[in-house]
Amino acid sequence: MLIKILYLTLIFLAVRLVMNHLKKFNQLQNQVKNSKKSKQKDDDIIDAQYTVVDDDKKN
Repeated sequence: MLIKILYLTLIFLAVRLVMNHLKKFNQLQNQVKNSKKSKQKDDDIIDAQYTVVDDDKKN
């Protein structure tokens, strides 16, 4: 009986460990996605600023 309880506890802890790692991995992926979106927005803003400068020079 004691061995069954220890076995179930071991399985429970292993599942928790895997779930925690998956959660952290998912959070890191979301951070990477958000930083890429932020970088793209920054690039768009920079392009828009250059476009405005070019329009001013043409006029």
